[in-house]
Amino acid sequence: MEAIRKSKNVDFILTRHEEVAALMASAHAKITGHIGVCLSIAGPGTTNLITGLVDATADGAPVLALTGQVATPYLGSEYLQEIDEIEIFAPFSVFNETIASPGQTIRLTTLAIKHAYAKRGTAHLSLPTDVLGMALDDAIWQLGMHVFSPKTLPLEQDIQKAVEAINTSVHPIIFAGWGTREGGNEVIALAEK
Repeated sequence: MEAIRKSKNVDFILTRHEEVAALMASAHAKITGHIGVCLSIAGPGTTNLITGLVDATADGAPVLALTGQVATPYLGSEYLQEIDEIEIFAPFSVFNETIASPGQTIRLTTLAIKHAYAKRGTAHLSLPTDVLGMALDDAIWQLGMHVFSPKTLPLEQDIQKAVEAINTSVHPIIFAGWGTREGGNEVIALAEK
């Protein structure tokens, strides 16, 4: 949290409940097409994220969920607020891993973000408290050098078929979904035509 506070590149928004944080991350991703991020403490804080994260994955929104976890020596011991986060998040996550050592941090975080974009859904990283307290000497990667948001385009022949269908239609109806989120003006122009 202190690193986030000091960063000039991260806008941290404190919410009163983890579910709201996950829903905000999902909404951000849906509206902008950029990854939304939320975080929580271990135990009930983690389970409170589930509704918003299922929403993100159901709607194909790229979200990264960072969840606290008990220290690694206590995993599997039913220690206070320990839950099996990996098992709980598995049904709705496109990436789901525990960062077990500082050396895994950059690689797993990058993979999580790549999966969130490529598979369009929630990527989850479980963060044991003892690992969070360890130093990381590695240089942080510039995200643009390792993660690319996929842009898909239809084939030219499919565009021509659509043009023909639109030009010969009498009462067309436009269903504009997720793929048109950055093309609002084009959708309006098509509707006016």
